[in-house]
Amino acid sequence: MMKRLVLLLACALLPVSFAFAQGAPRADIETSQTFGPYTVHYSLFPSTFLSAEVATAYEIVRAADRAVLNISVRRDTGDGNDRAQTAVVTGKYSDLIQSKSLTFREIREEGAIYYIAQFRHSDRETLRFDISVQPDPNAPARTITFTREMHVQK
Repeated sequence: MMKRLVLLLACALLPVSFAFAQGAPRADIETSQTFGPYTVHYSLFPSTFLSAEVATAYEIVRAADRAVLNISVRRDTGDGNDRAQTAVVTGKYSDLIQSKSLTFREIREEGAIYYIAQFRHSDRETLRFDISVQPDPNAPARTITFTREMHVQK
């Protein structure tokens, strides 16, 4: 169990976000946004970054043309700490022609909550992501929008 958590965290915290320049990750890409006491972290990574064991455990298909979008929400507790926060997460991604919905699954492990969605993409395809995150059911959802150039892993 801990092995899966460590591997998932490692992938989630990569600044990769799939904007590779000659195969190297870019460090200048925003990977979180703060809304009041909530910070939403988001990352994209190739499904092949996960070991076969972890991918099987999370029912993720490992393939060169598949990526995983990982969303996590942390709430500032006011004492300099934060804690994992549940949220309603929905979203879609689009290219210049069509838009497709993302289906997020919640994963809970040892004090961490993740929302992951897997999707297919083409090589050198620029995708726009529109993600709606609502950590407080009494407040409106917040939208995070970003674009990434996707690459098929070779």
